[in-house]
Amino acid sequence: MKLLFDQNLSRKLVNRLADIFPNSSHVQFHGLLEIMSNNPYYNLSVDEENIIIKIDKKVIDYQQPAQLLNHIELKSISQRSQLTEEAAAELANEIDSTVWSQVKSKLSRVNCDWTKSIDYS
Repeated sequence: MKLLFDQNLSRKLVNRLADIFPNSSHVQFHGLLEIMSNNPYYNLSVDEENIIIKIDKKVIDYQQPAQLLNHIELKSISQRSQLTEEAAAELANEIDSTVWSQVKSKLSRVNCDWTKSIDYS
């Protein structure tokens, strides 16, 4: 197992624990930048490829970050999409009319069957 030591631990630990935890590293060796490190509830780090967020698990429910990540993923997908709002509305109308035509025929059959079962005498 390899470890990544944060800014609160000495860089010397990497060498001192190399025999127990080979390939371990320290955040400073990766150019991690600590942002908002004075906040007691969360810590945000940024490097060339990653954003690392550490949140005290006593402060937040684990589902809330999952919802945030889903929102971020959705925003990312929508930014990469070539679909315009007009094209999306047109596609939605086309889907609605197709679904309605399929459901409409089923509903008319159900209504016919239902009215046949009623005794009007």
